[in-house]
Order: sequence, then C-alpha cells, then structure tokens
Amino acid sequence: MRYLTWRLNWDDPHQGTQPSSAIPDGYRLQASMFANPDVQTGTILGYLTEGDIDLSALTPWQVAEVTQAEALAFAQQIEPEAYLLDDGIIAVPTPEPI
Repeated sequence: MRYLTWRLNWDDPHQGTQPSSAIPDGYRLQASMFANPDVQTGTILGYLTEGDIDLSALTPWQVAEVTQAEALAFAQQIEPEAYLLDDGIIAVPTPEPI
C-alpha cells in the first residue's frame, strides 16, 4: 500500500476531479476520510491499494507520496484518536451507541 496526498483539480470550475479519474484499470486509488482543511480546498489523504503507478502522471492533482507515519500524523492532526488498522487503513474509534 502506498500513502498519497492530493488536491482536487479544478480545471472545470464547476466540478473538481480526483486523480482516480486518470488511474488506469487494474489500479485502485481510494480517498480516506481525512482532508485538511476540507475536501474542496484542502489536501486529501488516500491510498493506492492495488497496482503501482508513476506519480509524475498525476501532477494536475499535486499528488505526493508520504510514509505511513506521515499519513498517520496527517490524520491525527484532524482526529487525534486516529489509528492504523492491520491492513494499513487509518481509522477512528467508533462512538458508543447512546
């Protein structure tokens, strides 16, 4: 698994696109629940869970690879209780039902 950050591309001012729109078949790019300060204007944390792609093809989204530790730190800035699951996905504790 590779941890990535990116920003939406607003070449079309009415709709931002994610880099997944440029990922070939056989690859899987997944956004996490973490974005700073928000999805529309900020940096999004995500995962490349299948395949291996040259990130230089994704420059319109300002894609950058980060380490697992950097990804967790990014998430913990937004949700201090964020933690790693066994599969490497970053999660937050589930609230107790009321």
